[in-house]
Amino acid sequence: MKKIQTVLCTLFTLTAYASPNDLEAGTYYSSEFRQSAEEHGVVQISRSGTFLRIEDGSYWEISEHYAKNALQWRADDVIIITPNPYFFSYYKYAIRNLTCGTMALANLSIGPVINGPYITRQVSGINLESRQILLSDGSAWFTSDSQLSKWKERDYIIIGVTNHGSKYRNILINVALNQFIEAESY
Repeated sequence: MKKIQTVLCTLFTLTAYASPNDLEAGTYYSSEFRQSAEEHGVVQISRSGTFLRIEDGSYWEISEHYAKNALQWRADDVIIITPNPYFFSYYKYAIRNLTCGTMALANLSIGPVINGPYITRQVSGINLESRQILLSDGSAWFTSDSQLSKWKERDYIIIGVTNHGSKYRNILINVALNQFIEAESY
């Protein structure tokens, strides 16, 4: 029931901020440049700049305050997803454009496309005792985060990057829980 509520809430949020015409009329890009697991590419930006779709098919709601930044991004730009560096914010993530040096605060709105043209990662194994996570792409990760106990096999994952100062290099975003943990691949 909780997953149904989350999906309905997400769909309501998507339609409340942008109409389908807004997304259809947005700018489209290809995304053939992806360098590593944590780098992502822009596929579509809504006309208002408040919705972004990246290469894995996931949709991100962009803060209205950062919409002008998002409208300037191009297909050749490399973006990464990091935790929001600001406290007391509605937005969980910051999408950082490494090419032009701008960012936009964002929330995950809809998860990645299953069996899309790019790898859609799922949790394939969890060892709570050793805090290890195995993903469907064969990668293995270590975390010290106690939130791992809420994760389940087959949960979809989006890989991001931690903010500076963390002992871990990456974040793993659990789409079903809409939460991330800091982790390091090994």
